[in-house]
Amino acid sequence: MKQALHTIPVQVVNTASTTEVVAGSTLMELIEQVALESPHPILVARVNNRYKELGYRIYKPVTVEFLDIRHHEGCRTYQRTISFVMQMAAVELFPERKLRIRHSLGSGFYAEFDDDTAPTAADIATLKERMHDIVTRDIPIRRRKTLSAQV
Repeated sequence: MKQALHTIPVQVVNTASTTEVVAGSTLMELIEQVALESPHPILVARVNNRYKELGYRIYKPVTVEFLDIRHHEGCRTYQRTISFVMQMAAVELFPERKLRIRHSLGSGFYAEFDDDTAPTAADIATLKERMHDIVTRDIPIRRRKTLSAQV
């Protein structure tokens, strides 16, 4: 005898509706299930008033609002993702140099290499090209908790 899948009610603010999802479904799967359409890509969700990545799994009844880049937290998520992509590109291209992202400036970043050598126009073009390549590869960003090093 097959066991019925456990379903959970989810209120979706964007569609002003409630739907049932299988326990353990991700927010990305919920977007597909409710066929949510947006003029901009969905970047993050507010789940019971807490921001969660789209890989977040649902195990209890929740209220979900999906956010795109027009929302402050959606913009922050986009910027954070781009900073990860830029770091990855810098490590791949310049393994002997350490890229430091000091702070954001409007919609951009102020970053520099630790060796105090200014990047050339060719370095920047190569970095940009590698960032595009990384995005094209669609590599998932995995969240991992680690112990911080003792100083």
